[in-house]
Amino acid sequence: SLARAGACEVNAGEHGGGRQSYSSPVLPAVTAGARSLMGPYLIAVAAVAASTLLRVLLDPIFIAESPMLAFVVGVVVASLYGGMWPGLCATILSLVVGDYLFIEPRMTFGVWSTLDVTRVTLFTFEGVVIAYLSGQRRDTLEANRVLAEQVREHNKELDAEVRRRTAELQQSNEALETFVHTMSHDLTAPLRSIRGFADIIQQDFAGSLSEKGRHYTDRIADAVHRLEVLTHNLLAYTKLPQREIAFEAVSLDRIVCHVVHDMDEDIS
Repeated sequence: SLARAGACEVNAGEHGGGRQSYSSPVLPAVTAGARSLMGPYLIAVAAVAASTLLRVLLDPIFIAESPMLAFVVGVVVASLYGGMWPGLCATILSLVVGDYLFIEPRMTFGVWSTLDVTRVTLFTFEGVVIAYLSGQRRDTLEANRVLAEQVREHNKELDAEVRRRTAELQQSNEALETFVHTMSHDLTAPLRSIRGFADIIQQDFAGSLSEKGRHYTDRIADAVHRLEVLTHNLLAYTKLPQREIAFEAVSLDRIVCHVVHDMDEDIS
């Protein structure tokens, strides 16, 4: 019984040691979101606290003439860091702290004089304006950041598209060059045979050929030569993307004369 109990305890310990705790991935995301949301407001509170400390240190200088002046710094810091709503939060906190600590009678709320009402109203207006302008500035910067990010993504997509199109064009050029090489190789033997037979007819049967027959054999030889030149030029044309293209002046009269000569039979 004791051995069985010990074995059960050992098995339980092994199973317990192998058990892994489960943690939901949602909780860290919610915590991170809360921190990012509360961060600007914590900065606003810290800015108001720093402004309060500054006002206390400068209290002998300000006395009661400018009870809210030091808090403008805190509102500016909170607005620049967090935008409009943290700036408004800093404005409200500054009003509460300033009213309680620095507006006569101190350590009380309310009971303002006409001059204090003017000062508080002016400070409130300044805080709202600073928070609004800072919020607009922050929104503009965020919009510019998003636009710049979109431009970068668009440029990446455009670069990828250009690379893809370039690769496709290179493959097409290689396929065309391969086809032209094959075609020129396949045409070489028939053209050589045609030219050889035309030469044989001109040499061996020159005496029995009429003027018209010699004219036809000459045209066959010329046509074979032109086809060989065209094949060679087509092969050279496929290699143009691999070399720098050199432009030169050509004689249009010579080209027209060649065309007229080639189409002489059709024209006549």
